[in-house]
Amino acid sequence: MENQPPSEADPVWKIPVDGAGVPADSHSVRLRVLDEHEVAELDSPHELVSRLQPENVRLPHPMRRAAAVTTAGNEPHRAPAESAEQLQTNRDEPDWDPGATPRAASGRASLALAAGAFAIVLAGGLLLLMRQEEPEIPQNVSAAGPNKPAVVAREDRLQWYRENPDLAGTEANALLDAYVRATTVEEVLGLVRAPDRIEPLLRDRWRPFTSPLRTAGPGFERDFSDIGATAFYCITAELENFTKARVYFVRINGKMKIDWEASAAYSAVAADKLTATPGLHATEVRCIIEARDISMPGYPAGEYNGYLLTVPGNQELLWGLARIGSEVDEMLLDSLDRGRFLLELKTSERVTLEIDEARGAPANYFLISKFKHVEWVSP
Repeated sequence: MENQPPSEADPVWKIPVDGAGVPADSHSVRLRVLDEHEVAELDSPHELVSRLQPENVRLPHPMRRAAAVTTAGNEPHRAPAESAEQLQTNRDEPDWDPGATPRAASGRASLALAAGAFAIVLAGGLLLLMRQEEPEIPQNVSAAGPNKPAVVAREDRLQWYRENPDLAGTEANALLDAYVRATTVEEVLGLVRAPDRIEPLLRDRWRPFTSPLRTAGPGFERDFSDIGATAFYCITAELENFTKARVYFVRINGKMKIDWEASAAYSAVAADKLTATPGLHATEVRCIIEARDISMPGYPAGEYNGYLLTVPGNQELLWGLARIGSEVDEMLLDSLDRGRFLLELKTSERVTLEIDEARGAPANYFLISKFKHVEWVSP
């Protein structure tokens, strides 16, 4: 078919350009119809086909392809070894000119990259669809197994005391005042934690206060902390006779209660009878410990660490011994921050222990058989 000049119904449009090859007007493009002479200068369809023959088309340099990796049977998967030969460049090509029209990239490379990206996205979507929805676990609760209850984070155990300092102080003050004024066990049973369990202990050990409470002064201190899963509030008060009373409070079902065992520094054997009771074994005591250097026959300093035990209600010097390197000794030293060089060492700490008789030693020496916990409140 012969070339026909463009008709008005099928015009050929051309964008006018200036000498630099840039549209004359960068803000608006003006179009006009080519005249017959300009149309005659265009390549005919036969000439275009001839110019596009394979021998006249310059293909880009072929990409170097990695060898395919195959696995058979139980043979382990091996990644292809990386070739030391660098990819060659076509040195016949001129340097890239930023002002020139860029050559088209390899079609195969583009298709391969697109297919790979699509495969990754598709795989990720399938994994999300196949994944079963897991129940959301609140940030303040750890995951619990079949035999492991959920554990509430420490900051949440203490949250109520942080958010309600005035209410905590008011409730604790009322309980403390009633506790100091009580004259019978029945009155105390209505104020304490676990009254059914400790009623026999109260009837055996509890005694009324002999002096009223001093409600103001430098000896009146407040604090709150936790032990295990139990948060507690503590008041250190002073009586009119200048003796100190340290009283612990815990919240049970939304109400403050006194932890009598902690407040009385309860020990399984009365404090004033510890040295007079032979054959002690796994006897629970609440005391204050201090690390001390001691040595005696049968318990040399190279094998045992010594601790001064201050047990409320006992005026004697009581000593505890723990074999160096044992679990109980490591826990005692850790409670006093020994070995933690970034912290100021504690000189003393309230702890709850179990002690045994130290055979061959004086009656005021004991072997520390178990470290139960820091502080006197039971977890």
